[in-house]
Amino acid sequence: MVKKLTSTSVINDLNVVEIPPLSEEEARLFIKKILSNYQIPYAEEILDELLKEVNWLIPFHLQLVIQELIEVYENTATPLGVEAIEQAIDQLLNIRNDIYFEHYHQRLKHIFKGPAYKFVIAFLNIL
Repeated sequence: MVKKLTSTSVINDLNVVEIPPLSEEEARLFIKKILSNYQIPYAEEILDELLKEVNWLIPFHLQLVIQELIEVYENTATPLGVEAIEQAIDQLLNIRNDIYFEHYHQRLKHIFKGPAYKFVIAFLNIL
């Protein structure tokens, strides 16, 4: 937004801090901590399934899925099982969450032009 308003010179620059993906153990603890803070009951097997589905264990990605899992729980009032992960991921990929993924789309538009861009979008949709 700041860039679009051409106001980058009037705000404080933040330093970029690289955070590598979490290890599986760190990711497990991260998931458990968030779910316990929200008092969300869950079956232990969802941890393995969630790690497998997310695969790239970046805290931001995990938080997005956990946020949707919390919503699944709030809508069903039943402890989270493996089927809740699929529902959460489907919800996450819904149009309402475009704000989280728009920067990826913009990068693709910048790098790929014309037919190459159309191919990449079609390929990612199939994937």
